[in-house]
Formats: sequence, C-alpha cells, structure tokens
Amino acid sequence: MKMKSIVSKEAHILAAWYDLIHCSGLLKDHLYAYYFGDMSKFLYFSYVVEGKKLWIPLLKCICLGVNYSNPLIQKVIDIIKSIEVCGWREFEEYIKNNLTLRVEELFNSTLPVLQDFIRKAFNIDLRNLKELYVIYGFNPGRGLYGSLLYYCRDYIITSVFVNEYLNHETILDLIYHELLHAVIRLYNLNIPDEIEEELVDSLTPEGYLSILLGLTNKVRVGESRVSKIIEEYFRNKLFNEKIPLYQYLLQKLSKES
Repeated sequence: MKMKSIVSKEAHILAAWYDLIHCSGLLKDHLYAYYFGDMSKFLYFSYVVEGKKLWIPLLKCICLGVNYSNPLIQKVIDIIKSIEVCGWREFEEYIKNNLTLRVEELFNSTLPVLQDFIRKAFNIDLRNLKELYVIYGFNPGRGLYGSLLYYCRDYIITSVFVNEYLNHETILDLIYHELLHAVIRLYNLNIPDEIEEELVDSLTPEGYLSILLGLTNKVRVGESRVSKIIEEYFRNKLFNEKIPLYQYLLQKLSKES
C-alpha cells in the first residue's frame, strides 16, 4: 500500500464541506439557519450534491483527476475554485515542506507492523489495498479531526485537518484511525456502529494499537467496557495467538449482557 498526500485548496474545501454537512455537532441539523447571503449558494449546492449523490464523483475528480462530463459537477467545482481560503498559500508551503514526506516515511516504517496486526487480529490481508490517499486540510483550532471519505477494494480516501502544532506521529495516528474504519466496513465485519467507534477509538489515536506502532507512549482512551476488553486483549497479546479481536470483543460483551 502506498500513501499519496493531497495538498490543494480545492481538496481542503471539499473535505471541510463534507464534514460540515455530515459530522454531528457542526451545522448538520440546522443548515437552514445559515441559508442567506453567500452561504446560501454554498448550502444550496450542498443540497444538490446530497440529492444527486455527487460526493464520490467530486472526490474522484478533485483528488484523483477523474474527468466527468456532468455539467453540474463542473459547476460545483467552479464554485469551489472561486472560494478564498485565508492563509492557504503559507499553509500549503508548510505542509509540503515539513509534513507530507515525514508522515509518508513514518507510514512506510510502521505499515508492516500494522499489516501484521490486522492479519492476526482481524484475519484480513491488507496487501490487496493499493493506495491510501490523504487530504491535508488546515485546522485553525485545537484537537484531532479527520474523516473517512471513500473506500473500495483498491484504495481509500481520508482527510486530516492539521496545523504546525501537531507532530508526525499524531497525524499518522489519526490517519490510521480512519483506515481502521475503512477496513472494518470494507470487509463487512458486521460490528454495530456504536461498538465500532469505541473499538477504533481504543486502538487509535493514542490507543493500544498506537503503542504497538510506536506512535505514542501513553494510552489516552475513555473508560468503557469496550476499552477495558481491548486493554485485556493487548495485555495478554492475544493477537499473537491469532484470536480475532472483534469476535473476542463481541463474545465478551455478549456474556455480560
């Protein structure tokens, strides 16, 4: 698997736009309250993109260079290109000069460990996945944020919103979080959504898998029954016995219910 970094204003806008519409806690449930002025044009096309299911074509067009004849897609892209992103030129220069290469090098050095763990803990061979595309967006605030935007058998597209205060290990840790979500869904492991989120949160970022990968030296996960079972799984190194993690977790939870 190769990591391919995407650093462009248009990709940043599309990824941020996607989160704006889809992530809980943002504007998702109250978009009408922002429907005026210049924002109304943006939100109208959000409405159209959702209704016409154009997110994936837009992602492929902007991130992968795939051409589409649909005039609506071109109109949306023209709007995206017309939007100003304050400080983008400086941010783009910083990302290209200081982050992407180092994150890719760290990815290449930790990938064999990740692949070995996923093979043992999930019985999945990741070598069939050819590419992992990472959109770098700017985060003017604090915290770790990213999204899984698209996945298929050949490649995955994720986003990560960063700034100069995040180190390479932290950024890759978040990228792996989104990659794990893709693996679980791509291979139809049938883990309930709420358990999937707790499971992945317990693994990365700053989780038990992060320790194994050398991306952090301290686990910072929430106190829950799921996280305690994950801790037990890693403490006893059950992945070395090729005991499937998700089956172990679901069986433990089932016995307690």
